Amino acid sequence: MASKRCPECDTVIPRAGKSGTCWKCGASVRSFRWLADLVALLIGSTVVIAIAYQCGTAPSTPPTRAERIDDLFSPWGENIAMRQAIKNQLTNPASYEHVRGQYIDHGSFIEVRMTFRANNAFGQPVIGTAKGKLSLGGALSEFRIE
Repeated sequence: MASKRCPECDTVIPRAGKSGTCWKCGASVRSFRWLADLVALLIGSTVVIAIAYQCGTAPSTPPTRAERIDDLFSPWGENIAMRQAIKNQLTNPASYEHVRGQYIDHGSFIEVRMTFRANNAFGQPVIGTAKGKLSLGGALSEFRIE
């Protein structure tokens, strides 16, 4: 059985004694173990809450169709697949410059129209327009430069 020592007279006090005082000098020998347990509980629960917050335990909602379509385009309306298809058709791909992009959602596909500036075979800047069809996943199915 565990025992304690009196802080005043150093007398050994058996734990069985529930009075909380030394039998010899009357000094208080109460244990504050409950306080240490409470502090440990508060720190532990704070850590658990912080980890749960950082991990994002709240279920996230799937992106809407409009958000998925917007993710296919830059803030200026340029689509990467269309840009690459346009550059593949140009005589000087390094001269490509995006001007404007627009799209129309037809449900089963997305119609994209991009206006661009590039140099022609003579090195003169020209403005062109490209049209294409994209799937919701971003795959380019039809493409033409007008």
